[in-house]
Amino acid sequence: MSALKIARNEHGDDVLKVLEPLTRRVTSGQWDVHVDQAQFERLIRGEKAGSLRTYSLLRPSVFAGFKGVLVH
Repeated sequence: MSALKIARNEHGDDVLKVLEPLTRRVTSGQWDVHVDQAQFERLIRGEKAGSLRTYSLLRPSVFAGFKGVLVH
């Protein structure tokens, strides 16, 4: 199943709801998404990883066109 289908979750699947926020960031183009490499490799191998930790950074280009940006 593609990341776009997971992000859309057209049928309201409960499992996909858990993945939806991550897949929306991955497919949006506005975020740089990083993952703990060791956890990801265990997941790909089918081992019990327990969790998959990701880090997302909003790209500065999102603010292009604004006269100014105030961050609290």
